[in-house]
Amino acid sequence: MKVCLMCGENKADNEFYKIKDKRMKSGVRFHSYCKKCKLYADKEWRKTHIQEIASYRELHRGGIN
Repeated sequence: MKVCLMCGENKADNEFYKIKDKRMKSGVRFHSYCKKCKLYADKEWRKTHIQEIASYRELHRGGIN
């Protein structure tokens, strides 16, 4: 069981995204936000950083047409 830092709910480990981490004995750790909160946070970040995303895509568009 782990507590989500965003919603504060106590949830099972499978409700958190796994992150590979060689420093951990198990080789994996869990994100601090649950999957539901992480998706919400990512969506909100994309809404507030539209220009940054557009300029990154333009810069890295490359030879794919």
